[in-house]
Order: sequence, then C-alpha cells, then structure tokens
Amino acid sequence: MTDIAFRFSSPAEGDFFCKKQSAEGDIFLYRIRMAWRETRVPLTTVLRFKLPGTDAYSVFDCRRFDRAKSWGGVERTSRLAADLPLLQLISKNGNNRYLLTLSDVKTPVRLKISCDYNDMTAAVEVFFFTELTAPADRYECLLRIDARPVPFTEALTDAKRWFASLGYAPAKTPAAAFDPVYSTWYSYLTRVTAADVLRECRTAKQYGMDTIIIDDGWQRENGASVYGYTGDWEPYSDKFPDMAGLIRTLHDMGMKAMVWYSVPYVGHFSKNYARFQGKYLTEVAGCDCAVLDPRYPEVRSFLVDAYTEAVKQWRPDGLKLDFIDRFRSNGEVKEGMDLVSVEDATHLLLRQVYSALTALNQEMLIEFRQPYSGPVIGAFGNLIRVWDCPNDGMTNRVSSLNLRLTTDAAVHSDPIRWGPDETPEQTAALLWGTLFSVPQISVRLAELTGEQRAVLRRYLSFWRAHRETLMRGRLTVQSPDCMFSCAAAEKDGERIVLCAAQNFVDVSDVSRAYVCNLTQAPRIIIKAAPGTEVRAMDCFGKPIFTNTAQCELTEVPVPLGGMIATNQEKS
Repeated sequence: MTDIAFRFSSPAEGDFFCKKQSAEGDIFLYRIRMAWRETRVPLTTVLRFKLPGTDAYSVFDCRRFDRAKSWGGVERTSRLAADLPLLQLISKNGNNRYLLTLSDVKTPVRLKISCDYNDMTAAVEVFFFTELTAPADRYECLLRIDARPVPFTEALTDAKRWFASLGYAPAKTPAAAFDPVYSTWYSYLTRVTAADVLRECRTAKQYGMDTIIIDDGWQRENGASVYGYTGDWEPYSDKFPDMAGLIRTLHDMGMKAMVWYSVPYVGHFSKNYARFQGKYLTEVAGCDCAVLDPRYPEVRSFLVDAYTEAVKQWRPDGLKLDFIDRFRSNGEVKEGMDLVSVEDATHLLLRQVYSALTALNQEMLIEFRQPYSGPVIGAFGNLIRVWDCPNDGMTNRVSSLNLRLTTDAAVHSDPIRWGPDETPEQTAALLWGTLFSVPQISVRLAELTGEQRAVLRRYLSFWRAHRETLMRGRLTVQSPDCMFSCAAAEKDGERIVLCAAQNFVDVSDVSRAYVCNLTQAPRIIIKAAPGTEVRAMDCFGKPIFTNTAQCELTEVPVPLGGMIATNQEKS
C-alpha cells in the first residue's frame, strides 16, 4: 500500500499527526496524536485520508452490509456502549480490501467511507470527540489498516485478536450461556404472569429449552405506561406474588431463570423518580421515563444495589440488562458528578455491576444486545443478543452471523416468533436461519399447530445434538454482498451448512455433513465422493430421499426448511 496523506481538521489550535508506527506485511499501524495548547474539553476533530477504491464492492460495519460506492457514504458511530470502531471494504469475491479499526473503543467516534467521484477513491473520515469527553491536553490512539487480500472473515478474526491484545478480554462465558432459551417477550409482551411462566416452562423444558428470560412486565400492571413504572424494581404482586418461590420452582423443573431490567430508565410513576431529579441525562419522549446519569456515584450505587439485592433475595441465574446504549452524553456537566465522560461513567458502572454479580455467582448469566456489543462492554456481558427483529428471519440470520464474526460471547438470536397461519416450511425457515446462534424462542407453546410443534422439536433436537460444531466450530460465510448466501461451521470432521441463496455445496472433504435449505430452489447440488451416503429430510425430519453418490455431483431434492445429510465415513 502506498503512503497515505493524512489531513486533520479541528476548530482548536494544537499539534496533530498520524504517522506510520509499524508494518507487518499488509497490516499497517499508525499512531494518531493530538496535543492542545492547554487542558480543555476536546472539540470534534476530523482525520481524512483516501484509499484506492478499486474492487471495493461492499462495506461491513458489524451491524450490516452496505454499498461501498455510495456518494453519501457509509458510516458507523462507535462509543463504549454502542458498536465498535470498525469499517471494512470488501471485494466482489469476498476478500478483504481494507479493514479499519481504532485502538480506542471508548471515546465517541464516527467512521465514514464514501466514494470520491473526482478520482474514484474511497474517502475515509474519522470524526473524533463527537460527544462530550473529559478534559485533556493530549490524545493518542492507534489506527490499524489491514490491506491483506484474505477472506474478509479472516481479517475480522484477526481484528478481534488485536482488540483482545489491547487488554479488552471478553467476560467468562458459562456453559449455560449456550443453552436454548424461552423468552416471554414477544409471546406475552408486558402481560406476563407467574402462572404463564410456569405453564410455558413445563412445556419448554420438554422441547429442549433450559433457561427462561422473564422479560418486561413482571414489575408492572397490564396495560400500564410503556416504561413509566421502571426504576422501583419490585414485582407487581397481582402478577408475581412470590418471585423467589417462582424461581425455586423453576429450578426444581431443571430450568434456569433470568430477569429483565431496563438499566437506565426510571419511570415517571415510580417512587424513585423524584429521588433522582436533576440526575437524569434526558427524558424519553412518549415513554414516560427518564435516563439516569451514571456520572453521579449515587446513581451507580443505586443500580448496583438493585441488582445484587434481587440476586440475593430471588436467586435468579442471570439478568437481562437492557438499553445500556441509552447512556449517552447530553453535553452538560453539573456539580455532584465525579466524572465528566458518560462513557467513563458507564464503564465504571458496568465494572461495578459485573464484579458485584459474579461475586455472588461466578456462573452469572448477563445478557446484553446489539448495539452494545463492542470490546470494552464485552468484558461485562456473556450473552450478546441480536437487536429486535420480530418475524424478520433475514435480519435475525444476518445479524447473528455478524455478531459471531465480531464477538467471542455466546451469540443469541432475537427471540423467534411466528403466527398461527405460518406453514411448517415458513416456520422452519425462521428457526433454521438462526442456526449459528443460541436459539431464543418466544411463542405460546400451547397455541402452536401440531405441525409447528413438530418443526420446533426437530430444530431444537438437531441444534442441541450439534451444539459443539455450531457454536465452537470454525465459522465460514460466503457472498457477503448477498447477505451471506451460505454459512457453515466445521469441527472434528463434521460440517453444518446453511444455504440461504446458494444451491451448490461441496462436502467432499469432510466425513459428515448437514446442509439446510433456505433457498427458493427445491433441490441442492451436492459435491461428494462416489460412494457417499446421501439422505434428504423435510422440515419435520422425515426421510424423503436416500441414495449413494455414483459420481462427484448429486442432485438432491429437498424442500424449504429441509435438510440433506451426507456420510462418507469408513465402516
């Protein structure tokens, strides 16, 4: 890669430079340094440079893919509590063109890539200090540019290792983080009761779900304001008269229990709302609540105490800590705060919460969700869930794979729900699309049709039987520009493949393979060694085709949601 011309733009006077620090092959490290004449709150400063735009076909930014040559550009805002400072240009054949990362994953920053149509280059802009940060007289970080023509997933894996080498070690992930989950959210929304929880768990356990998340609704009356009663965190007695007793009963069933909290929200109708007047970051329009400001030590103590007291009294196995990304600077600093930066305060809060919870239970399950899934915050949550996408199978599939490529936590799907009129094949498509994440299910199990129940049993049975390959195997994906036409996990001679927009699969180099069809095509072409046993099943797992491969290519009929199994192991 030729030398890059870096340009800074800042409203404040100072010394700014970006100089090459090292190069290892086609991976380049640049040191960014800013020094001001005096200690001050840094103002937004922009670093600009250009990269060759040849064969820059798409952009990966950890939550989506987008066009690389859009005039308006593709951008990602990163903070401690939202995403990570990473953008990647990808070639048409799925190779990395340029992967850009910053060593500072806490300071608010915005990365942007657009096409400069004057010379058809990729124009990069890095906006530092996009929100209020602590006063300083200097700032330093590293810019890493990976220009290797390797598969884009390999470059992402190496970027994860680089973040880890900077001291951002992921939280301990208990084995239970990989157990299928029943979630009350979409199935009951806020109308959930203890009786509902018990009824669903008795059935969910039979299907192979081992954990339940008791989501929003346990702390308020049905039909009450959206978040107007958050902040007191007392079970609503008419619905949950004995939370500790409920969790004991769930444990007796062999189910683990997690409880939902909206971390920053305090509702207008809660007893605690008046207590924290003047200590809110903002009001949430239309939700009857405000966002706590973690820069006050008493706010942090309140939140830590709320969670630890719940764990001590009720003995849940974990907590779902929601809306952490709502901790965002309002640009103000007031008396009584012990920190200026909301990012620093959020970091301290999460460290205190994690330490307190794991001191009570080293196997504590802590669920975060997109977008708060970056390297720093990953040290305090061991379940990372896909952002809300009810009944959106494509988003659930693509987002779960994006998370697998950028985090080492246990990646969970958004809770999967479907309607009563969904066909078995459509139900299977929603389920199998989350194959490479831990499934969360959120349907009223008693209301499923007999065919839907059979499909759910089939999916969870397969997922549990092959969990080791699916969650710990080597993950590969194809055609990022097509939202992953194909994805596969491989371990110990077993390969599991999900075909979303591709109906040719090569399994000739593994002993056993399973190929799931999510395409519109009613058949898949399998490449396997002659003599390989080839079977096909429908979405219920019922055999519909059996053959022995006579030549290298075999056309296998398999419907939507069905699966092909191959075996060429020597007897």
